Amino acid sequence: MYLNSEKNVKAIKAGGFTLVEMMVVIGIISILSAVVFSGLNKWVPNYRLKGAAQELHAAMQRAKSMAIKSNRNVGFEFTKVACPPEGGSYRMFIDDGGPDNTGSAKDNQMTGSETSFYSVNLTAGVCLSATTFTNDRGGFTARGVASGGTGSVTLGHVKIPRTRKVTLLVSGGVKME
Repeated sequence: MYLNSEKNVKAIKAGGFTLVEMMVVIGIISILSAVVFSGLNKWVPNYRLKGAAQELHAAMQRAKSMAIKSNRNVGFEFTKVACPPEGGSYRMFIDDGGPDNTGSAKDNQMTGSETSFYSVNLTAGVCLSATTFTNDRGGFTARGVASGGTGSVTLGHVKIPRTRKVTLLVSGGVKME
């Protein structure tokens, strides 16, 4: 078999892509990428809002578990803002008056030396726009039921007209809508 045989030259020419074929493929990939990424810009705010609501739901479940486990009341406080702008925050704390009893126990308000064990500042377009808790505070008793009544928290996003609500039931159950 010779290197310059006509059969070998045809085999070498047949394996590969022309410049035109490569440009067509790159063009198609570019168009598909543009379509996909423009759609992602609409999905991202919804996912951030849903993620923030799931995080709040999990934090309230964690607060309930902490109340039962430690056999002490656990409170939470919300700081709300209008939507837009973005922002707001919440924190969970042991509502027992603190180790030196400088705070008020079982009032669903962090006072004195009471210990905060979880706090979140909302960002990335998400806002804590409303609560139905009295004075934007609530909590759980040592038995895991709602302390100070039921209520809900509404989260929104500055880029979409959608909201998510997390509700505390009398039984201590936490529901996300």
